[in-house]
Amino acid sequence: RVSCLAESIDNKNALTPALRELLEASLTLQTISTKILATHLHRSPATIRSEFQRILAILGEHSRYSFPGKTN
Repeated sequence: RVSCLAESIDNKNALTPALRELLEASLTLQTISTKILATHLHRSPATIRSEFQRILAILGEHSRYSFPGKTN
């Protein structure tokens, strides 16, 4: 679902490489857990939260818990 989400975003340039990498990691690991993704991507949890907020802003969503394919 996350891969479809990345492809469905109209403005492909809206996703920076870091945001696309976060989406891909979320799909691969089947999670939106900030701690797990931060460890996997070697980023701080705060950075992951910020990147999720940017992705959600692009999608017009307000909560990552409405993120398609969410699995903890």
